[in-house]
Amino acid sequence: MAACALAGRPCPRTSNPEAKHYCPAWSAGVVYRHDVTGEERVVNCALEALMPALTQVIAASNRPAAAIEATRNEIAEGLGRVAQAMAQVPMRLLPGGKG
Repeated sequence: MAACALAGRPCPRTSNPEAKHYCPAWSAGVVYRHDVTGEERVVNCALEALMPALTQVIAASNRPAAAIEATRNEIAEGLGRVAQAMAQVPMRLLPGGKG
């Protein structure tokens, strides 16, 4: 029997409260698919399933931030080019410019 991640003792592998030993974290089984490898496996323990689930949530929450950062970088680069181009325009050609 595998040791329980929470209790540190052998897992009873049942959530039936009528049993002598039971665990409320034991479930009928959830199929998880690894995002990178595509490997599928059935996880019965909610505590064992928690880490892959949290990893997926964190990865999903980082995607919008990365997209926003990429857009910000593109805008900053474009504004930098505009500033360089404006610096090369003679003042007398600008509206209200003297020279």
